Amino acid sequence: MTEAMETKTRIVRPRRFSLPWLAAGIALGGLLLAGGIFFVLQGQQGALPRWLGTGLGSSPAETGSPLATVLYFATPEGELSAETRLITHRGLDTVKQAKEVLAELIKGPQGETLLPVLPGGTKVRSLHLTTEGECYLDLSREAREGLPGGVLTETLAVEALVQTLTANFPEIRQVQILIGGMEAETLSGHVDLSQPFAPKSVPPGPAPLETR
Repeated sequence: MTEAMETKTRIVRPRRFSLPWLAAGIALGGLLLAGGIFFVLQGQQGALPRWLGTGLGSSPAETGSPLATVLYFATPEGELSAETRLITHRGLDTVKQAKEVLAELIKGPQGETLLPVLPGGTKVRSLHLTTEGECYLDLSREAREGLPGGVLTETLAVEALVQTLTANFPEIRQVQILIGGMEAETLSGHVDLSQPFAPKSVPPGPAPLETR
């Protein structure tokens, strides 16, 4: 075999990339991946459940800032009356703040002239808010079992919940009350809970407190 007929093998050595170019390539790939995920999620938003529109963030309070809040309690004459209280919120979104407001409502009034509307052991199991302004409020069974009998007591409890939520959060337009995670016919045998409640016109409460 002659030298002209011999085949010469070419050794291809891998190209070496400099470190700056390698880092730039990794960063660009990460941006493209993040952008793709964003557009996929954007396209799927229409299929999300209705009440994943919670935390609308329209409340003016911020974490650690006291906010003048209106709570509705019962009078000895069987009516609703407002008590204004400063509440320091720990949550930024509407849902978390609404839970904190309801916790204050369950504690009862601070003044001696008003009466509590809910049993002391009542707990807010969950609270969901749709983009249409319908609030699903799930209360523990203590709200039913510890409530004294009578149509007036039950009516005041329901109305106090609805008025307190809608007065403090304009984005809440209606309140649907659930008990123990289930739809309930009544709270304690009198008031129909099958439909959501809209706020009623009530006498004005005391002058708002100034926040500090």
